[in-house]
Amino acid sequence: MKKKILIIFLTIIIIFYVFIIVYKEYNQDILILGGNTIVKYKNGHITEIQNTLKIDKRYNYQKFYVYTDEGIFKNYYMNFYKGEYFGDVAYDLYSDSMEKENITNKLLAYKGNLNISVANTISTTEMTENDKKIIKEKLYSYEYDINSLNFNKIAVDLNKDGNNEEIYIINNFNSIDTDNTIFNYVFMKKNDNTIIDIEKNENSSSEYYAVQNSSFLYATDIDNDNNYEIVLYSYYEESPAYCTIYKYDDLNNTVTKFE
Repeated sequence: MKKKILIIFLTIIIIFYVFIIVYKEYNQDILILGGNTIVKYKNGHITEIQNTLKIDKRYNYQKFYVYTDEGIFKNYYMNFYKGEYFGDVAYDLYSDSMEKENITNKLLAYKGNLNISVANTISTTEMTENDKKIIKEKLYSYEYDINSLNFNKIAVDLNKDGNNEEIYIINNFNSIDTDNTIFNYVFMKKNDNTIIDIEKNENSSSEYYAVQNSSFLYATDIDNDNNYEIVLYSYYEESPAYCTIYKYDDLNNTVTKFE
């Protein structure tokens, strides 16, 4: 009899611990960026989830807060499935009435105890004379026609001090006929004119697909420290796209990967 009671007791303990493990597994803080990068947030750190097949099984038809075209987060059920492009993950969104919804923004979604906010930004592809001066100073070692560069500048108040920082994204992919180095360069200019490098990729090959192509996705406050993180969307030709999160440290004048 005692042996039977002990077995029942041990079984209950095992079931209890299995329940705790499963509960923690299914109730993680999950962040989805761009549609191809799915990360979990724990104790102030971000870790990319590699196994997308497990994501399908874990989170299918669970509710996520999704950033919409109206610039707000709304609650949707999400259906995950294997995409058609280089093994990426695709998603469908459903309302409470199970009607399929669409967004044109690149995907930004989260679940769990995260409380994501998104910064207002101003984007331009037109260079000013001051922009050209800054670019010439940064790219002095390259040969290029400044008027043929792909250029994007994003103004955003990352540290919420009322002054915009400016993120420059520049490449010379339009000059693929040249024998010069192909490059993709991302840097930030503070409002005191300090320049901080974010990404720099180059290749002596004249083939543009040999260099990572990056674009600005969002500025989001993930860890609720009253500062926005920079999210870049990147890919190599014929390779899955992915997102990288960068953290801006105003005091130390650094931008580093948020890990």
